[in-house]
Amino acid sequence: LEWYGRALRAQPGDVNVLFNIAKAYQDLGRYEEAERIYARLPAHVEQIHRSSTSKTGVDEIFYNLSLVLKKQGKWAAWFKNHQQFAYVTSDSVLLALDGAMVSRFRGDVEGEKIHLSKLIALEYTSKETDILRAVLALLPYFDVTQESVLRLYRQFDHLMLEKVGAHHALKLALRAPGARLRIGYLSPDFRRHVMGYMMLEVRSRHATQNFDVYCYSLNSLEDDLSSA
Repeated sequence: LEWYGRALRAQPGDVNVLFNIAKAYQDLGRYEEAERIYARLPAHVEQIHRSSTSKTGVDEIFYNLSLVLKKQGKWAAWFKNHQQFAYVTSDSVLLALDGAMVSRFRGDVEGEKIHLSKLIALEYTSKETDILRAVLALLPYFDVTQESVLRLYRQFDHLMLEKVGAHHALKLALRAPGARLRIGYLSPDFRRHVMGYMMLEVRSRHATQNFDVYCYSLNSLEDDLSSA
């Protein structure tokens, strides 16, 4: 924040610097401060559109503002921001991501289907890897086919391999013929939590004659679901 402050003093009103300051506040959990800055930036939409050097996208501003409003439970302000978001840009994957969450909160089934269909059908680029990560984190809360989820995870795997480079195969000991494959899941939520309940079903879907399944808890909190 200190360095961004210096940059802002050197370039007062610079959209990129203001966005980075807001994002820093957001990452630090200082949502009210982030909100105040993000809320100022839509006034610079025309400046961003005209600029050939701006690294900040209009859709990033509106989407991040939605996130900080949602974090603070400011539902009406979040919904209003989404309406402005849709008015400014109608063809954005971040708009669809925000729209899927807004539609779920508002009970808008048709709107949810429209936004989800776009998120699922999209072929994501390397610049959209983080967006795809957010989509995959959202999908367990929606009714999406296993085939669609698998296709998106394969996209994510491909993009991450491009990003980090091909890795060498690990030299693991080969399983004895006929031995069961060992699968391990790690999570802090093997308890009375939405992920804990979902993992109960996931674990039950493995054919026990083919797999040995292990769940490793990353949390010291345990309850009756933890030992289920």
